[in-house]
Amino acid sequence: MGRGRMILVVVFIAGAAGLCSGRAFADSQASIRGLLDEPGLLSLLERSSVAGRFAPVAQDAITESEYDRLTGVRKRVGISLIAGFGLMGGSDAGAFRYKYSDTSTGSTSYNDLFDTEGYGGAVEVSLIVSPAYSVHLGGGVLHHKGGPFANNDFTDLYRFPFYLGVRLNAPLALDFDKWLDFENPEYVTGLIPFVKVKLQGTWWSRVEISGAALPPYETSRDYFVQGLYPELGGGGGVEFRVGSIAVFGEVSLSYQLFSPRLSKYFANDPTSEDEIVPGVPFEFFFQGGLTYYFGSGRIFHVVPE
Repeated sequence: MGRGRMILVVVFIAGAAGLCSGRAFADSQASIRGLLDEPGLLSLLERSSVAGRFAPVAQDAITESEYDRLTGVRKRVGISLIAGFGLMGGSDAGAFRYKYSDTSTGSTSYNDLFDTEGYGGAVEVSLIVSPAYSVHLGGGVLHHKGGPFANNDFTDLYRFPFYLGVRLNAPLALDFDKWLDFENPEYVTGLIPFVKVKLQGTWWSRVEISGAALPPYETSRDYFVQGLYPELGGGGGVEFRVGSIAVFGEVSLSYQLFSPRLSKYFANDPTSEDEIVPGVPFEFFFQGGLTYYFGSGRIFHVVPE
C-alpha cells in the first residue's frame, strides 16, 4: 500500500472515532438531564441512606424507654389562679389627734383602722426548671375594709403585690437522683410538698380619713399616701397534680421592709419636732389555687433498643 493511501486511511479512522465519541457524550448528557428531571428522584434521595444519616442531627437520639421517661418534659410552664385571705398585723399605725381641738396625739394600730381579715386574689406564671425547683412570677390585689375609730372613719385599704419567687419542691413520686435534672426535668404528678420564698413589691392605695380629727370645714383628708414598698415573703404548702391540672394550698408570711408614709398633715406631731413614722405591717396569708401546666416540649428521635 502506498504512503498516500495509508495517510488517507488513518485520517478516515480518526474522524470516525471522533464522531462516535461525540455522539456518546451527547447521549450521556441527555441521559443525565433526563435523570435530573425525573420527578421521583427527590423522594428517592430522601429515602436514601445518605439523607438518613443527616436526619437525626437536628434531634436528640434516645431509646424508647428514655422517651417514655421524658415525655413529661412537655409540661413545664404553669398558669395559676389564686384566692385567699390575709390577717394583718402591726401594733403602730401612726399617731394623730383624735379631735381637731386636742393638743396631744393618741396611738393607733392597723387593726384599729382596718379589718384584720383581708381578701384577695392573684395570677401567677411558673416555670419548672427541675423537678425540685421552680420559678414563680405573679401579681394580685388584697383588700382590707376600713372602719370607724375614735369618731373618725377610714376608707378601705387596697394593696397590689407583685413578686418573683423561688419554690423548692419535693416530688415524692420521683427517684431522688432525678430531682435536680435541669436538662430534662420530668413533670411529676401526685403529692408535692413545697416551700417558697418571694421578693415582693407592694403598691398601697391612699387611705382617707374623715371625722373629728379634721377641722369643721374639711370633709376628708389623706391619712396614708399612695406608694410602693418592698417586702419579703415566705411560706410552704402542698400541691397535688392530676395530669396537667394541679390544686394547691399555701400558708405564707409577708413582711414590709419600710413604713407606709403618712400625709404631711398627720406626719407633723404637735407635741414634738420629730416626724410621726408608723411601724411596718406584716400579713399572714392562707390561700389556695388551681394550676394548669403546659409547654411545647422537645423533639426526640427514638432509637430502638
